[in-house]
Amino acid sequence: MFNEVKSTKNYELFELVKENRDINFKYVDKLIESMKTLNLIVPILVRKNSGSKLLIVDGQHRFEASKRLGRAIHYIEVANKINVRQMRQLNENQQKWSMNDYLTSYLKSEKDPQGPYHTFAWFTNRYKFPFQINIDLLCNTPMQATSMSAFREGNITIKDLPDAIEKADFIISLKKYTKLYSKRSFVLALVIAMRSSVPLNRERFRNQLSNHRSDLYKCDSAAQYLDCINVIYNKNLRMKDRVYYNATQKNNGAYIK
Repeated sequence: MFNEVKSTKNYELFELVKENRDINFKYVDKLIESMKTLNLIVPILVRKNSGSKLLIVDGQHRFEASKRLGRAIHYIEVANKINVRQMRQLNENQQKWSMNDYLTSYLKSEKDPQGPYHTFAWFTNRYKFPFQINIDLLCNTPMQATSMSAFREGNITIKDLPDAIEKADFIISLKKYTKLYSKRSFVLALVIAMRSSVPLNRERFRNQLSNHRSDLYKCDSAAQYLDCINVIYNKNLRMKDRVYYNATQKNNGAYIK
């Protein structure tokens, strides 16, 4: 599969793969310090493009570090064409990809500006929610191993964008009543309640919160915030009108065991 290890200081010979993750320059700095003390040679993997360049399919951080040090680039030319998915797998062997790395990679390869990864990026930039919340709202599924795997493999599906926007706008609207509106655990508790078999009535909760703000206080977990939500949501209501939410309710997309 591979030819012999070659070396060159002709840095212009190499080109980054567009669909690869962005270079982490803090990691490059760490590599530089390591390379100053350890003279280990770990070749990068390259393949020829349609022109005269060598595309770096694995080792772009090592390439950048060696270039900054003015050292020769040691490389192996891959005889078989490696696709983007295989490139990601090779890269993970050196340094684990974050979910944001995958998002960046798919944004570069997704041609449709309204495709699922472009939509995901737009939603993330607009609402600044944690990755876990975005997966839940946009894909209508909790962030579990299957949803994370689907995201990494380029198979996410945006189930109902208008509904996700409505729920996100509701969460942001609570800024008027509490400084806790953007806390991850509180947002997670709201998402769990909105996904329950008897969904949280957003207008009712907002009205109740406006009148009983002192019942919402800083908590350590989503489960504790759900307790606060239950108190606020059912305050001064008749028993028959009360609804209670918990993290283990069926079909609510619970994350908490």
